[in-house]
Amino acid sequence: MKIVVYGAMTGGGHRSVLEALAEIFETSGHLVESDEDFYETVCESNRIMSDFYNLIQQRSMRLLEILSEVFRLEGPQQRARQYPIFRQYLDEHLPKDVDAIISVTPLINYPIIRYLSESGAHTKFFIVVTDPYRTMYPGFEAKGATAYFCPSDISKNQLVQKGISPSKIVLTGYPIRQRFFDKRSQIEIRQSMSIHERWVICINCGVGGNIEYLPMIIETIQAVSNSYRFLVICGENRVLYYLLKERLASYKNVTIYGYVTNMEVLLRASDICLTKAGANTVYESLASGTFPLIVGFNGLAYQEKGVYEFLEKEYGVSQRITNTRDIIDFINKELNECLLDDFKNKLFATPVENGALRIVDSVLAEIEGD
Repeated sequence: MKIVVYGAMTGGGHRSVLEALAEIFETSGHLVESDEDFYETVCESNRIMSDFYNLIQQRSMRLLEILSEVFRLEGPQQRARQYPIFRQYLDEHLPKDVDAIISVTPLINYPIIRYLSESGAHTKFFIVVTDPYRTMYPGFEAKGATAYFCPSDISKNQLVQKGISPSKIVLTGYPIRQRFFDKRSQIEIRQSMSIHERWVICINCGVGGNIEYLPMIIETIQAVSNSYRFLVICGENRVLYYLLKERLASYKNVTIYGYVTNMEVLLRASDICLTKAGANTVYESLASGTFPLIVGFNGLAYQEKGVYEFLEKEYGVSQRITNTRDIIDFINKELNECLLDDFKNKLFATPVENGALRIVDSVLAEIEGD
């Protein structure tokens, strides 16, 4: 049995979903070939656009909002012009004996479905929808896949509205790396990190590290009591990291991190995660039992605009952060035991499960059923 998983390097979410699937396949005794930058490898212009997208994520959410709107304007004519490039790449690189292709990005689905149809291949093609909000990014609704795995009813309903048969849609939950379901207690983790403050706030600037967070972080930490502990993750943005280290050097209640590989530990130690609106980041926070507070006042990408409605409907998180003052007021006036208890009760009633488990089971059943 040969299975390949294809992704794209636009942000860090697709890569995390790919890793979540790969680890469950491996646990079940099936190694998969993972190509996290398939989209970029097909042609150099794709890589340039992805690099530009990631650079914009570091610099300006307002520009990212505009860029995501531009990207989604791709229509049949543009796809037809790009298809020969995909076809040539797949002719040369797609394993001839592959049983299944799994896509975790909307950027590659149309050309792969067309290629498999034209070549008469019996390869199964599965689309993992990674946009749980309204609206989802174009490409997940590409017709002709074997099955569509959805993280939420919201995404499922959008596929149905786009003409995808409900019989092909499987509601699985969002694929999350297994380590985010850490069973250790918050007290145990805080003790191991020498954290003694009652309230711990994680500020996640994203894998690229958005420089626009700089004034917000400094102003917030300066405005609230030093009885709060802040864990600030700057991602791969070294400029942001060194600026914060310099400006906040005198604050003993602040720990500044660069790119981390133990995000699950930092989330588990925290009560609140102040974060961007990306689905992967939000679901990792929910899986860790950490209250997600979304930073959206500098704009939201097209596929992230429904994040507030999603969190309020599913988990009772109604806070909308429109400026730094909202963050300070939330910490000083709203953050309390009752708020977190209500949130955890919602999580208990609607637990976050690892969607990768059901996806892997469904893929294997589909292949073995032939």
